[in-house]
Amino acid sequence: MPNAFDNLSDPWTAINQLLQGRVKLAASDTGRFLLNSTVGVGGLFDVATPLGLARHQEDIEQTLGVWGVPQGPYVVLPLLGPSSGRGLVSQYFGIFGQDIAQPLRYVDDVPVRNSLFFTQLVSMRAGLLATPAIPAQMDRYTVMRDLYLRGREQQVGL
Repeated sequence: MPNAFDNLSDPWTAINQLLQGRVKLAASDTGRFLLNSTVGVGGLFDVATPLGLARHQEDIEQTLGVWGVPQGPYVVLPLLGPSSGRGLVSQYFGIFGQDIAQPLRYVDDVPVRNSLFFTQLVSMRAGLLATPAIPAQMDRYTVMRDLYLRGREQQVGL
C-alpha cells in the first residue's frame, strides 16, 4: 500500500519542483505519476523506477528553504513529530496545497475516501516509527533535534 500513497504524493512533489525552478525533475515526476497511475494499476506497483524515473520527495518546506526563508526554531508537536518554524508554515500551507493536488480529494464516496485517508495515515505513521539508537549518555532531544535540522537542510540543498 505504501507505493499507492507515494504515487499520490508525486503531483505535489512536481508542483514544488516547479516552484523551485527544477523543471526537468517536475517533468520526470509528472511522467512517473502518470506511468504508475496507469500501468502500475493506480500506483499499487512502481513501474517507473525500473524505467529510470526515480522518486523524489519535495515539499513546501524545501521550496521555502530554496526561496531563502530561514529555518527557525526546532519544535516537537504531539502526533506530528519534529518540525521547525519553516516546517510549521509549510505544514499549514501544505495541507491546502496537497488537498488540491491529491487525487484522493476527488473520491466522492465518503466512506471509501475516509478509509483510504485513514490507511494513508497509518502507512505514514508506520514509516515514522524507525528511530536511531541513541547511547544513554547522550541527550536524546539534542541528538534528535540536530539530526532532524541537518537532514532538512540537506534536503533543501543548503
